[in-house]
Amino acid sequence: MHGPDGRVIAMNVIVMSNMKFSWSASTNGKPVMDCSGTWELVERRLTWHYVKCSFALPESEKDDVDDIVSIDATRMVLASHLSGEAHVYVRSK
Repeated sequence: MHGPDGRVIAMNVIVMSNMKFSWSASTNGKPVMDCSGTWELVERRLTWHYVKCSFALPESEKDDVDDIVSIDATRMVLASHLSGEAHVYVRSK
């Protein structure tokens, strides 16, 4: 992922079976932001409910909805309703 200034941003997303998630972003090995919350799945629609973030999140973005484009044992592709972009998540071991 790249920031608006072209810097590479590394994302670490943890989706847990207890319906909670957390993610952190870093650039050049330095943390720049993080968030956590809960998630829910209805059919092929994944909704992220942001509870805590290290930055001010507008009220309109506290519930983020993605459609699952594809999913298998190692990879998940989501289409964001907020940005209109597709995001690929790869399972780490």
